[in-house]
Amino acid sequence: MVELNANSNGKPVFVNPDNKIILNLNSWTDQTTFNLYDLNSKSGKWVERNKDIVKSTTMKKELDSLPIISELPRKQSSFSFDIKDETKNNPEISEYENVLFEPVDKLKCGASDATDIKIRSLKNGTYELTFIVKIENEIIHQSKCICYLAFKEGKDYNKALEQYKKRYASLINKRKKMKKEIEAKWKTYNDIVNIYRKNDFKKLNGIDKVTRTLEINNFGFTNCDRPTSYPQGNEIEPIYTDEDGNIITIKNVVLAEMETNALFRFDNVIKYNHNNKNMLWGITGDGKLAYLKPKDFKLIVDMASKQKIKMHIYNGKLESYEDVMTVLF
Repeated sequence: MVELNANSNGKPVFVNPDNKIILNLNSWTDQTTFNLYDLNSKSGKWVERNKDIVKSTTMKKELDSLPIISELPRKQSSFSFDIKDETKNNPEISEYENVLFEPVDKLKCGASDATDIKIRSLKNGTYELTFIVKIENEIIHQSKCICYLAFKEGKDYNKALEQYKKRYASLINKRKKMKKEIEAKWKTYNDIVNIYRKNDFKKLNGIDKVTRTLEINNFGFTNCDRPTSYPQGNEIEPIYTDEDGNIITIKNVVLAEMETNALFRFDNVIKYNHNNKNMLWGITGDGKLAYLKPKDFKLIVDMASKQKIKMHIYNGKLESYEDVMTVLF
């Protein structure tokens, strides 16, 4: 609930109906099921207005919207090249006589037999070079190459770097400050959301408790309709057993890649990359947590045929976030 009051010279003032105050509140959910109410000061009753308006963003979006700073000048490499106008028909090229160009994509840009070159600044420290091949003034081919400016190591590069620092010092400091504020704001928000998630933990079932724990630790599921995003390299068709060798059934099987914080759901065949740090878990028929830690995963024989996989079974109750963390980590 929010109450706003204002006074001027001891008298109450009210919101300009043509310039209303907009109040944005952070939420842990993007659901549109919440209603807005106004308090009728005369009757003392709440009057429903309408639904709230949800606007979502991410820390990445906010960081991506920070002021763009031009790319640093590069030192000359084996891929750097210069350009010359031997025809003397392109005076604008003379501006770049004392600099080199360093391709952003070194495999895409190669030698050229262009008869004409156009240079366009992309306003971020990179330049688009268009190589044009003409025969009798007719364009028969053209290609583009995005480049940084490059300088010979030593006096030329040091001078270019000093000029860069002088030109962008103020913007660099401003951007650092804005970035720090955004990261601090998101940390505060995520801390509050995680407190909610932990408090809501007891309402969840077994597998959702594990998933919630991983979400709090910044893990996320990979979309199952994008098979190319799933791990590549190895696969097994497991026959699950408990630690005594008894065959068990496991449902809701999830593989976690610890380095990428990615979660993958599987039914039968498990795809994975043996070089990654993997963890596997699921729920037994009687609702217990079955799991493999990364050190156990390394013992699996890499093969596509069926093989027995010995799972750890947790017989206790997972009451809290801390319980799951203790078992899995």
